[in-house]
Amino acid sequence: MNDFKIIRNDLISLGLGKGDSVLIHSSFKSMGEVDGGIQTLVDAILDCIGSTGTLLAPTLSYEYVPQTNPIYNHVDTPSCVGAVSEFIRSMDGAKRSIHPTHSCAAIGDKRDFFVCGHENDETPVGENSPISKLPKIGGKVLMLGCFFGFNTSMHGIEEKFPVSYVLSEKPISHTIVLNDRTYEKNYYRHSISKNGFDQRYDRLLNVMDVNRGIIHGAQSILIDCATMWKTALETLKKDEFYFVERRVTQ
Repeated sequence: MNDFKIIRNDLISLGLGKGDSVLIHSSFKSMGEVDGGIQTLVDAILDCIGSTGTLLAPTLSYEYVPQTNPIYNHVDTPSCVGAVSEFIRSMDGAKRSIHPTHSCAAIGDKRDFFVCGHENDETPVGENSPISKLPKIGGKVLMLGCFFGFNTSMHGIEEKFPVSYVLSEKPISHTIVLNDRTYEKNYYRHSISKNGFDQRYDRLLNVMDVNRGIIHGAQSILIDCATMWKTALETLKKDEFYFVERRVTQ
């Protein structure tokens, strides 16, 4: 059996299916050698979700848009969160939401629905973020071979609650460069670390069930977004700091 069929079958066994909208967080190297590389992985996902499905990737760019020089070029600023996200961003037919630090790329049936409006948010994962739209339409998050702590959806949940530690105290002006215009806009940044906390999003696994499996040798998790948002918000109501850990300074 070739790698395309292995990956497709593994995805189906994990619970991914036709019509799904799925956001992928990934460590491609955890899959070992894949014939055809990232293209094979993406082809397998697209085949699995079919023509009515949508594939999304976080194309975060905070490392390339630092607060000291906050200039974001919508076309040219790359993703800083892995080769798979950058590959999807660069695909023919993909569109990227407009945000200087927390954009997402989407390809498929609901592409325009997901990317539209993100430019109107003042926070990284606000109500118009593609990530915040996933739970509204039965979307899923695929953690492929990567640590569960890298779960950007949790930032959206923290913003929605809202918790006291997630955002910077004040917004700063960013330069947004599009094909047809350049403009300035104020954005808040995520400041969990600066506020003295470490992320512990792995604790979500203590309060909800997820689908676990192996995709081409990589330990993987598939999460129902509506359940994740509901469960995490209910957990925060009981303990605002459940998903973080206060950093101990020496």
